[in-house]
Amino acid sequence: MKKIIFLLAICMATTTATNAATTTSINAPAEIKKVTLVASGLTCSMCSKAIFKALTKLDFVAEVKVDIESSKYILTFKSGKKVLIEQIKAAVKDAGFGVQSLVYE
Repeated sequence: MKKIIFLLAICMATTTATNAATTTSINAPAEIKKVTLVASGLTCSMCSKAIFKALTKLDFVAEVKVDIESSKYILTFKSGKKVLIEQIKAAVKDAGFGVQSLVYE
């Protein structure tokens, strides 16, 4: 059990360090309609639920669709709300996971 916890801690530290190096303070364009995010560090459906819960708490998110097998989340947004990419990344990170890729339309 200690080995598993140790390995998880190493994986989380590596993911966090990688994400910290690539994070920038960029706001998405005002006309953004959808974001497709691929998360990293998931091991089970509970991980997916934790990210889903974190993303749905963001005040500008209208809907989150999840593909558990690919760790992909498709976010749509409330009209008239400013979409902040950094808040999306922070919500995933605060849930204990990383962002492998993030594409917005």
